[in-house]
Amino acid sequence: RARWSLAVGGLRVRLRSAGGGASLRAFRHPLLEFPLDGGPHAAAQAPAAAPGASTAQSNPARASIVAVDYDVAPGVKCVVITGPNTGGKTASLKGFGIAALLARAGLRLPCQPSPGLEGAQAVAAVWHDRVMADVG
Repeated sequence: RARWSLAVGGLRVRLRSAGGGASLRAFRHPLLEFPLDGGPHAAAQAPAAAPGASTAQSNPARASIVAVDYDVAPGVKCVVITGPNTGGKTASLKGFGIAALLARAGLRLPCQPSPGLEGAQAVAAVWHDRVMADVG
């Protein structure tokens, strides 16, 4: 976990209870930024990135990856995402789910620091009782 977190330049997660809000800035989907074509531990074997830094500078093919901001205020129970077809709605939801699973596994998240948190290198995520997915 530590090697992978260093390789992706991940930031530590401050977990909040349900309803506590979440704030992820410039979250980068780890399988887009670090594809597994080099084997299951390719990211862990990659050179360490600075915390919160993207690896797009070292690999121009990854420069087109769009980082996503998530900001859910405390107390919000439902979020509606609208937009045109191929606008990134599904990819955004998948990214938020991946971030929740990474946080539950104790991994650092590949994103920028969340504003308003004590400690300059941290992000805020919510502890979810369950993360459900539809694969297919």
